[in-house]
Amino acid sequence: MSPEMLEGLQYDQSTDVFSYGVLLWELFAEARPDLLAQEAVTQGPMMSRLLQLLCAGKRLTADAAWPQRWQVVMVQCWQTVPAHRPSFATILAMFDV
Repeated sequence: MSPEMLEGLQYDQSTDVFSYGVLLWELFAEARPDLLAQEAVTQGPMMSRLLQLLCAGKRLTADAAWPQRWQVVMVQCWQTVPAHRPSFATILAMFDV
């Protein structure tokens, strides 16, 4: 879930881009994404812990064996500021070989 969704703020297509980055991670990892477990954070309400991690720039960890191109897309999709995330058109262009 994107930081703006966790904060209950207005959201738009850039929120879907954030989720797309998480979906890419899931496809490569073949696992359920769990930032709280990855960062070993156990205290406090779940949503506030997750928001705190995301606002601090914490993201799911990619495996170094995954294609670099996909890792770059994931990182760009996970920008904290929605305006800094690429559009889907930009993402598609990144894979235009």
